[in-house]
Amino acid sequence: MAHFAILDQNDFVTGVYGVSNNDITSSDGLENEANGKAILSRILGISDLSKIVQTSYNKKFRGTFAGVGLYYDRTLDVFLIPKRHPSWVYDESIKSYVPPASMPNDGGDYAWDEANIKWIPIGNPETGATLFEL
Repeated sequence: MAHFAILDQNDFVTGVYGVSNNDITSSDGLENEANGKAILSRILGISDLSKIVQTSYNKKFRGTFAGVGLYYDRTLDVFLIPKRHPSWVYDESIKSYVPPASMPNDGGDYAWDEANIKWIPIGNPETGATLFEL
């Protein structure tokens, strides 16, 4: 089964559809994304083929498997979970946004403090911070 994401005008995923591999395989035995786009275009009535993008269930291409609410970055050619905070940066190795500072690895609970661009302990009597105050 080949999977295709349907994108809205802002390139957010609104749906994911499966198409039989038999229906998109060309005569040379290779999957052809254009065939899948054409099939879904006819079925769903989508005239702008750029709004239909193949996604990989096993993450062989385009990063994360597309899901409703994810964003398709055309420059990077990947599906992304929307950026949580403006300071977070894209990490090519994991194809995701990450904070600019690593979370402490001391077994404690932390929350990202965007105003100060750092991790702060939560539920800690010393800081008084709780998850709901951030």
